Amino acid sequence: MIKKSLKFLMLAFISCTVLSACTQWPTEKRSTVDTRPGISFKAPNDAMLDATVKVDGLDVGVARNYKDGEAALRLLPGPHIISIYLDNKKIIEEKIYAGDGINQTFVIR
Repeated sequence: MIKKSLKFLMLAFISCTVLSACTQWPTEKRSTVDTRPGISFKAPNDAMLDATVKVDGLDVGVARNYKDGEAALRLLPGPHIISIYLDNKKIIEEKIYAGDGINQTFVIR
């Protein structure tokens, strides 16, 4: 009788352990908002989006990578110089102040 009750208790313990492993603890989802300023570009034709973008003299890629409505180049808040080169010629140079949460769009012509 003791063997039977011991087997029953052992089986109950193992069953509870296995079943409790199948449950999922409650989770909490947190999200953060990126408030860094951003710049994006648009142009009358797609060929203009192949222009090289420089921020404070550093090459950050082509304007196509930061197309308006699709992506933005995130910057640190503060003053910056945005230069745009097409065929190795500077076509735009602007001094901007980038503030938190502000997105600016440049039109390449």
